[in-house]
Amino acid sequence: MQYAMTQNNLGAAYGTLAEVEDTAGNCNKAIQAYKDALKIYTREDFPMQYAMTQSNLGAAYGTLAEVEEKAGNCNKAIQACQEALKVYSLKDFPMQYARTQNSLGIVCRTLAEVEDTAGNCNKAIQAYQKALKVYSREDFLMKYARTQNSLGAAYGTLAEVEDTVGNCNKAIQASQEALKIYTLEDFPMQYARTQNNLGIAYGFLAGI
Repeated sequence: MQYAMTQNNLGAAYGTLAEVEDTAGNCNKAIQAYKDALKIYTREDFPMQYAMTQSNLGAAYGTLAEVEEKAGNCNKAIQACQEALKVYSLKDFPMQYARTQNSLGIVCRTLAEVEDTAGNCNKAIQAYQKALKVYSREDFLMKYARTQNSLGAAYGTLAEVEDTVGNCNKAIQASQEALKIYTLEDFPMQYARTQNNLGIAYGFLAGI
């Protein structure tokens, strides 16, 4: 137990370090540490620790996908998130469920950049919509805004390959929801990013 816990902590430390230096090298070290933890944290014996470690593993693969082997590492991240969701149900663990669904959405949209754009965008959209069952505007203002922004971006990408009008309008609606929270005064960076997504969606829509 102490070994597994320490490996999990080690993975988290490497994951944080990967954000500022040697992304690939430190992500691979984080992944190995999480895999070592999972030799002890089985789903049958330690379901909560198993789910947490799988969620962490998915995040590490997702970060690694940004710098190398995008398709392969995204698929591994998706698999890890899906393993975590075998434990994190909406009913029993709503916060962990929403966080993992959000992570799944991010990875599916990243994968959509290199393969099966429509299929992976739709998976991302479904994951974000599931996260929004927990992240209400009333209770989780910032998480709601971030997820709506991500949802808008996913619809925008999907609009490039199917139902341009319908998906552009959904992208616009989601971005406008995010902008109810992301004001220029309070959240300038998020405001700018969301306005950019909104502009892209309007541009696609204007084209047809």
